[in-house]
Amino acid sequence: ATRTLVPLMLCPGFGGSGNEFTTTTLRRFASYGFLVIVPTTRGRGSVSGALHYAGDTQDALDILVAAVAAATSAGATVLGEGLCAGWLGASTGALDVGLMASRVPEAVMFAVFLYPNHDLGVDPEDGYWGLTSTAVRSSLTTQVGDRAQGAAAAVDPYLALDVHTALPRILALPECGIMAWVGGDETEAPQVPITSPSR
Repeated sequence: ATRTLVPLMLCPGFGGSGNEFTTTTLRRFASYGFLVIVPTTRGRGSVSGALHYAGDTQDALDILVAAVAAATSAGATVLGEGLCAGWLGASTGALDVGLMASRVPEAVMFAVFLYPNHDLGVDPEDGYWGLTSTAVRSSLTTQVGDRAQGAAAAVDPYLALDVHTALPRILALPECGIMAWVGGDETEAPQVPITSPSR
């Protein structure tokens, strides 16, 4: 019998190209019946431009549609016809997954947050801004805003990307069918470093 593939979008971390997902990992996911897709949107890896957390959501959906169309043209049967997928985000890729689930919940079959950095800087100490290096803070300043100022106007761009308020409300809706998992624990968080998983 022909296997129906489940699309799985693997969202890389901040500025990443998806190389945190090894070939072995990709093949293992594929062996479980997933159509594995690693969307590399603007400002990530070798793709030009700056990260654009509003545009990235639509870009990822467009990549999903194109990948499913290509697989279908090659003879595969794919669940959801390119309208939905499972989403796994590593590090700040978890923010992309959270934004997708908050903005377009109907496109999310399930959500996996893997060692998640899902807060770019709302929390001054436990957000990505407070946990990361000076070089990454420079990129965050360019692509999101200067969190170091601390004023409300400086924090606003980070609040606009905060999934901590929206996502629990979305997941609590009776009609929401998204299953969500968090991979990462409190003891390893300071070692990576990542935002506290319990948040």
